[in-house]
Amino acid sequence: MPLFPPVTDTLRWGDLVEQGRSQLPLVAPGWTDQNTSDPGIALLELLAWLVEVDSYRSSAISDRERRLLLSLTGFAPAAPRAARALVRLTSSRTRVPAGLVATGVRSDGTVPLTLRDDVVVRGLAVDAVAHATGAAAEDDYRTGCEDLSREHGAGRPIQPFGDDPAVGTCLLVGLRAAGTVAAGAIDLWCVVAPGPWVPELPGPTDVHHSVRTTWETWDGTAWVAVAEADTEDRTAAMTRSGRVRLVVPTVPLTTLGDQDAGALAGRTLAWLRCRIVSGRHDAPPSLAALHVDVGEVAAAGPYTMDVVVPPGAPVTGSPSPAGPLRAAALALVCAQDGTVEEVLFADPDDRPDLPAVDVVGWRAPTATLPGRLVAGAAVLGVALGVPDEVLRLPQPWCDAPPRLWAVPPGGAPVPISVVADLAVAGAQDDAAVLDADGVTVRFGDGRCGATLRPGSTVLAAGTWTTTTGIGDVRPPLDVRLSEDARTVALLSTDASATRMDLVGSLLAGAPGEDVPTTAARVDAALWVHDRLTGLADRHRVTSLDDLALEVVRLTGVPERAVTALDAERRALATPGTSLWRARALPDVDPRLPGLVADGCLTVAVVPWLPVDRPEPTRELLAQVRADLASVRTLGTRVFVVGPDYVRVGVAATVVVSPGGGAEAVLAAARDAVDRFLHPVTGGPAGRGWPFGRPVRRSEVLQLLDQVPGVDRVEGLVLRREPDDGTAGECGDLTICATELVLAGSITLTPASDGGR
Repeated sequence: MPLFPPVTDTLRWGDLVEQGRSQLPLVAPGWTDQNTSDPGIALLELLAWLVEVDSYRSSAISDRERRLLLSLTGFAPAAPRAARALVRLTSSRTRVPAGLVATGVRSDGTVPLTLRDDVVVRGLAVDAVAHATGAAAEDDYRTGCEDLSREHGAGRPIQPFGDDPAVGTCLLVGLRAAGTVAAGAIDLWCVVAPGPWVPELPGPTDVHHSVRTTWETWDGTAWVAVAEADTEDRTAAMTRSGRVRLVVPTVPLTTLGDQDAGALAGRTLAWLRCRIVSGRHDAPPSLAALHVDVGEVAAAGPYTMDVVVPPGAPVTGSPSPAGPLRAAALALVCAQDGTVEEVLFADPDDRPDLPAVDVVGWRAPTATLPGRLVAGAAVLGVALGVPDEVLRLPQPWCDAPPRLWAVPPGGAPVPISVVADLAVAGAQDDAAVLDADGVTVRFGDGRCGATLRPGSTVLAAGTWTTTTGIGDVRPPLDVRLSEDARTVALLSTDASATRMDLVGSLLAGAPGEDVPTTAARVDAALWVHDRLTGLADRHRVTSLDDLALEVVRLTGVPERAVTALDAERRALATPGTSLWRARALPDVDPRLPGLVADGCLTVAVVPWLPVDRPEPTRELLAQVRADLASVRTLGTRVFVVGPDYVRVGVAATVVVSPGGGAEAVLAAARDAVDRFLHPVTGGPAGRGWPFGRPVRRSEVLQLLDQVPGVDRVEGLVLRREPDDGTAGECGDLTICATELVLAGSITLTPASDGGR
């Protein structure tokens, strides 16, 4: 069922009359005199008119009314989102402040670029990248170390901690510098490579739920830890894109490890190391890039005004110093022609209801000389005080609705609330609504929202962008620093020696949602339970665990865990975690194996790691359990567990085909059994061994028989290998609902064909 009713107003009055008259020979064959003066025809025409009026009224639903309907479901059209990108900075300054605005120019238009955080510029470059085991340093990096510099330089993804990270595993970074790196801050930027190993939803903080890392510097003889207070790591142990800021001691340019046989021989660089000190990843992290001296920019710019303050205009207060730019709660009183009549500054702490505006430049007027005000706000105009008044923003807004406030003559500034629709505003509420075009601002009519006081100056603060800015900001892009008062205020005399160069895209922008797009999103959210059930029915499976993870992630995430499929989908999308598999088992209590436990739901989860025996950490189980507990139905008790592993031993005599190398054939057969009996890569479909699926002797026979060079298999025996080392011979092996299999001892004895 669609969210909105279908359009019924598809026929006009004449069409309806024609259809009605065409039915007369069927329903009244004796009625042959059908002239226009006949009372029956007049009645038919009247009925057609009534039907047309009703169908018109039922379909005359405006976009505004549709938005109101959507708001009842708790959804609103998504705001336009500016793109995010990384830029490399070179400057005579060691720190470039946040808020610096540049302009990107390319063939399809221009785009503003605003630096989101301050950036430390040290003139460094990443020259070497490697990962090493905990014991590699003891062997001078002759073993246990893999140089990833070539892959990183070619732009290929790298695994900073290898494919099976463990405590002690580390990432080595060699920085190229002109000389010894002086003590101070260094900014690194880690960009995570996309893939199924990346958490579907980011975690609530920049801290990983399990892994703890430490950063260290190499002083030529030993690794020196960077204090926790001097480390700001936003990457959640390399599982999300973000900045790492380190305040390091002096770092000399030196070699690392054995210079004859070491993996990093011949590299004279400034070395950093990120080492895992505790915990375990859910999946091996993968980085698309590792940068230094770069910062994040938003493809948006702040609203700005540059106005002249006439001589003798009254000024109250002054802007407060706050970093490179001064900040103030700003109010202007303007005449109808835009002339500034009065300027008022207030401390932002005294007026928290007003935005803190960046005062880029301020020169107070005197009795004879005009003043000048450059600030991060815009004057929309002077209100006439009429109902349904309309003003316009200077550019289309993005990311968050602009903050609005009005300054009546001789009165205090009044904040104006931006609402989804004026129908929710009362007669005394100062409110406004933003039209879909991104620039039109509509105010109340006195019933739904108060009218503006005549003569009030309306101001706005926020960010704007262009059509290019809501696309994907990628090279080539010519980035030019804006030659304006903001640049001078932030960089002073270093403006000419500062340069930005686009490195690459972080996040593509998106235009604001229209009503049909929002309705489709609402429809997907409201019907997510049915669509999960439909997905399982189409593939003829009973669990999402039987489907590829990429297919499951294309579906929505339910708000409540009502069914077992809902619980599996919620578990896979637990914020900050990366699961490979999740299986929900209704009426199962892990403490009561084999019994039906009404009202209980057990969810078995499997991460990617460790590679040989994937098991969730306590922290991962707690994270998934907390998420499911918040969305469970009333009366349901949820358990989250890891799998119980059953080691399966295989013994057989393999008859090798004539001409086949026995050792090579047996090695291939062992590899095939290892892959088949694996919780992540095994099973008939290659997506992991299904929970509770028995190991059938016939399938292992078929698997070995398909290995090239195998003529036949004799004496196949499957054994369930308990922890005490004893083994019991079986035919098929029965596996319980929360159990998975692992390959145990594989004993394959070669035999010749014997002349067959």
